[in-house]
Amino acid sequence: MSRILPALLALLLAAGAHAAARESVSAEVGSDRFAAGASVQVAQPVEGDLLAAGGRVRISAPVKGDAVITGGQVDVDDAVAQGLYAAGGEVRVNGSVARNARMAGGRVEIGSGARIDGNLTVAGGDVAIRGAVKGYVQAAGGRVLVDGPVAGNVVVRSGHLTLGPHARIDGDLDYRGNDLVRDEGARVAGAVTLNAASARRGEIAARRGMRYGPWIWTAGLMVMAALLAGALPRVSQRFAPAVAVRPGLTVLTGFLALIAFPAAAVVFMITIIGIPLGLLTLLAWLMLLLVGYVAAAVVLGDSALRAFKSPAANGTAARAAAAIVAVLALALLTRIPFLGGFLAFATLIVGLGAVLLSSRPALTADAVAHN
Repeated sequence: MSRILPALLALLLAAGAHAAARESVSAEVGSDRFAAGASVQVAQPVEGDLLAAGGRVRISAPVKGDAVITGGQVDVDDAVAQGLYAAGGEVRVNGSVARNARMAGGRVEIGSGARIDGNLTVAGGDVAIRGAVKGYVQAAGGRVLVDGPVAGNVVVRSGHLTLGPHARIDGDLDYRGNDLVRDEGARVAGAVTLNAASARRGEIAARRGMRYGPWIWTAGLMVMAALLAGALPRVSQRFAPAVAVRPGLTVLTGFLALIAFPAAAVVFMITIIGIPLGLLTLLAWLMLLLVGYVAAAVVLGDSALRAFKSPAANGTAARAAAAIVAVLALALLTRIPFLGGFLAFATLIVGLGAVLLSSRPALTADAVAHN
C-alpha cells in the first residue's frame, strides 16, 4: 500500500485526460490495481491490493490483497483475501473477506452468501447482517438487522435492532437503542445487556434537532454565502467563469474531489501511523464540501443577476443578497422527494469543481474574452 498515493494522483490525472472517451480508467502499480470513474467494474483477478472509487463500483473477481473502495454504490461479489474497507451511499457484500471488514454507508448489507472471517465494524442508516461473521460485530445505525451466525460478541448502538430467525450469536449481546425485536428462532448464547433509557432521551433530543436543525443549518449557510460573496469578492467572482468556460471539466473535477479525499483518508488510516493525517484529510474534505456547496449558491446568485441584467450585478451588496436567496432556494428545492437528492448532489459537484478550478487565472480571462 506504500505506492497508493502516487498512483492515485496519476490515476486522477489520467481520468481527467480520458473522461470524454471512457467511463473509467485503471492503473497497475506492481501487483496493485487502482481504478476510478463513473462506473468501475473489476472483472479480472487482482494479485495485490485494490483501490477503487466511482459512482458505481462492482467487484466480481478475487482480490488477493486489501480492498479499499468508495462510491455511490459498492458491490463486492467475490473474495477478498485480506481486509475490506468500503464506504458509499449503498454498500453490499456477497463475497468472502479473509480478515476484518470496516464499512460505512447510507445502506450497508452483508448478504446471506457473504462470510467475514475476521471482525466486522459497520455504520449506516440501514444495516443488515445476514452472512456469517467469525469474529465480533460492532454496528451503529438507524436500523440494524442481525440475521446470521456470529461467533463473537455483538455490540449495537441503533434506534432499532432486529434479531431475525437465523440469528445465532455465540458471544454476548450489548444493545443500546429504542426498540428490540427478537424473533422466536433467534439464539444468543451469552449474556444480553439492554440499555434503552439513554437512547430514548437521545431520541427526544434528536427529534427536536430534526425539527429545527435544518433551518438553523440553512441560516448558517446563508451567512457563509453572504460573507463569501461580499467579503471575498475577488475570490468568489472567479467561481462563475470556471463553470461557464469549462462546465464538463468543472463537473469532473468536483466528482473526483468528492471520492478522492475519503479514499486517501482511508489509505492513510490503514497504515495506523497515518491515522492523524487521515483524520486531517477527512476534516479538510468536510470543509471543502461546505465551501463547495456555498460556492455553488454564489454561482447561482451571480448567474441570476446577469440573467436579469441588473445594473448592480457586480455590486457587493447585490451579490451577497443574491447568494442568500440562492441558498434558500436550494434548501427548498432539495426537500423535493427523489429530485431533491439529485439536485443536492449536482450542486455539490459543481461547487467543488468551481472552487478547485477558480485558482486558474486563465479561466477568468477566457470567460471575459468569451463574453
